Amino acid sequence: MIDVVSYTLIIITSFCFGLIVSFMLSHMHYFRKLIILMRRSIATKTLDPVLAEYETVNEKVNFRKLV
Repeated sequence: MIDVVSYTLIIITSFCFGLIVSFMLSHMHYFRKLIILMRRSIATKTLDPVLAEYETVNEKVNFRKLV
């Protein structure tokens, strides 16, 4: 039978593992987006794709503040 201490350690370990996995997934998502922008910038030889993405993200943030 599992006692309270073992059960608590299992919960803490599971929680920490979940945090690590979620951090890694968000990190991978961010870098995939960054790589796409970098490839577009290299293909066009300008910073226009990066600036366009920044403007769309900035508009979304400003829209959320207004709502």
